[in-house]
Amino acid sequence: MDEADRPPLAARMWLGVAHGVGGLFRAFGPESLEKDQRRDGFPFLLVLLACAGAVVEWFFIGEQIAQNISAYTWGLLVGRVAFVLPVLLLLLAGWLFRHPSSVHDNGRIGIGFGFFVLALAGFCHVASGAVDKFGELSRPQPKDGMPALSAAGGLFGWMLGEPLAHLTAVVAYIVLGLLALLSVLILTKTPPNRIGERLGDLYAWMFGAERPCARRQSTRRLRTTPTTRTRCPGGVATRPVAKRTPTTGSTRRRSPPCWMSRAARAPTNRPSSSTRPGRTRRPRCSPISVR
Repeated sequence: MDEADRPPLAARMWLGVAHGVGGLFRAFGPESLEKDQRRDGFPFLLVLLACAGAVVEWFFIGEQIAQNISAYTWGLLVGRVAFVLPVLLLLLAGWLFRHPSSVHDNGRIGIGFGFFVLALAGFCHVASGAVDKFGELSRPQPKDGMPALSAAGGLFGWMLGEPLAHLTAVVAYIVLGLLALLSVLILTKTPPNRIGERLGDLYAWMFGAERPCARRQSTRRLRTTPTTRTRCPGGVATRPVAKRTPTTGSTRRRSPPCWMSRAARAPTNRPSSSTRPGRTRRPRCSPISVR
């Protein structure tokens, strides 16, 4: 690479540290990515944001300066979800380290993650209702200031939860729960009709159990090839069933049944065995399929 084509020193330092952190995340599983397929810059930024959020939300909890920082950053957007947002960002960064956009389509992951965070913010806003001095249930509004809004569901939680809360709190919780369930299905790429199967796969992965379908498949592999039983004058014999050819889908031509006359089975241009004195032929066997 020419000197003019090389990235700046700051970019090389950033990517070097990002590759090191990404290698730590990829060390927990088999490495299947080539060096040119890695996209570690953005996941490393998510790791730094998660670390900064953990310092503000966890280690300086209750401090006035930490509350002000949270009220005008993540708390402004998602409210009290900012307390668990560092964990969610670390999980998202781990996925992106191991499944970069150069190999996988992560649009589904972004949509599911956004829906899940919005559902949590809506829960926080609906649950933040308190009875005011007039005896009415009120929730924080943007006119109350950013610190009050960040103590609930933030701006996104207010936009999603406030219209639902005008109906009833029960309806709001049901709709938000369905949105959270939808986000989980999107993240795991699970159709609604396969929820039970995916739960069984999760149980088998966690406890090392064997799925019933896997046992059935292994039993099918151990079964022998089906055979046919033929009736012959000298006894009973078995032979494999005629298989279909993969190209045309047709079966092999079977011999005519023994009850058919020799004249009907022989070609028209050849004399039958009855016209040839001194020659007798043993009739062929007719296959009978046995399951």
